Amino acid sequence: RGRTRPASPDPEWHADGPSRDSRCFPPDRCAGASRRQRSPADPRRGAFMKVERPHIAVFGAGRTGREIALAFAHGGYDVRIIDGETRRPDEFTRFADEVRAALRTALATFAVNAVDRIDARVHVVPATDIADVLARADVVFEAVADTLEAKRIALARIGADAVPGATIASTTASLLATDLAGFVPRPERFLAVRWPDPAYLMPIVELSPHPATSRHALSWLRAILEDIGNVPVECAPAPGGIVDRLRSLVANETARMVEEGLATPEAVERATRFGLGLHLLSGGPDDTPARTLALVRHLGIDRDPR
Repeated sequence: RGRTRPASPDPEWHADGPSRDSRCFPPDRCAGASRRQRSPADPRRGAFMKVERPHIAVFGAGRTGREIALAFAHGGYDVRIIDGETRRPDEFTRFADEVRAALRTALATFAVNAVDRIDARVHVVPATDIADVLARADVVFEAVADTLEAKRIALARIGADAVPGATIASTTASLLATDLAGFVPRPERFLAVRWPDPAYLMPIVELSPHPATSRHALSWLRAILEDIGNVPVECAPAPGGIVDRLRSLVANETARMVEEGLATPEAVERATRFGLGLHLLSGGPDDTPARTLALVRHLGIDRDPR
């Protein structure tokens, strides 16, 4: 990229040598970066290694943008949420206060002693600062309304100020990467992502590249998501993706069971929550227990509906 990558604002130091949190970015520079980061002593003999992480920016301060920012903040990243609307200073102050209040409410699902630490990593900035933020951003998540026109305007603004090597990811539930790639100046650094709701609790993230997306951009974003405990999966640009199509199958089958008289709606709901729901959660990634428990509390799976 031709510039020095800054250290994480919340640096971690490891005396045990490299861990999954000490990977370098992007992946194709890991060999050289690991040599630069190592001290003369072998890290397995107690040398310290400083973790360096990319800068993350989120364009759009709505629910999806806030939840993505929380996912990265929970993973130890410093994140900047760019307000997509131009506001007067007093209007932005009120808006930023509303965003921060919503963030604190969402953080109620986490341990109390972690709330302040996670909240401090999220910064809400006005639209007038977009050039300064994107000049330092390695990854930009576009998170505006899921309409073609809103995406076109947002991606054009991001593309105008993002550095040439930045990866741009559009968060969308209904549009395809092939529909959006033409809105950015460097489509090889662009892909679509699907974050199930709520994004800061659900570990799965669907990465949907288009034919011109570089494998480097895809592997880099996958590595960053794994670094915060997410489980990225690749999905071709097709309607519905993976999770939504599976969810549709379950929804259709539950309706069919009630229609056939197999069980009452209440019985199906309890079986889904306490049977299928807990069964699927028990098969989740071992490295995200805090988020799994938070998700259980968020969905109310731990509470009997009676």
